Amino acid sequence: MKKILVVDDEIDVRENFREYLREQGYLAITAENGSEAIDIIDREKPDLLILDIKMPGNSGLDVLTSLHNNDKKIPTIIVTAYDTHKDDFIVCNYGHVVAYLLKPANLREIAKRIENVFMNR
Repeated sequence: MKKILVVDDEIDVRENFREYLREQGYLAITAENGSEAIDIIDREKPDLLILDIKMPGNSGLDVLTSLHNNDKKIPTIIVTAYDTHKDDFIVCNYGHVVAYLLKPANLREIAKRIENVFMNR
């Protein structure tokens, strides 16, 4: 069973993703901020991240930087309310970003992106 880590500071977003991903047959785990995500990544070794960018404390960018610095190549789907960094992430593929989606997230679109990641691995 593929393991997906959902990182978002909004509890409703985390829980909606967790429930949907479990319905789709994935093991879904959550983190409410970047620091917690980094700890969970080290411990749980998820197959994919769904990551918010703007969070209090360590941001999603901090998580991507940590992954890059530690040579951890985890496919990442960014789901954010901010469209300001889209081109930067897509151009440099920083942290193995495979998609950049705006909130509110379309769960079918996310499921399609997840399926594409796992089909190509």
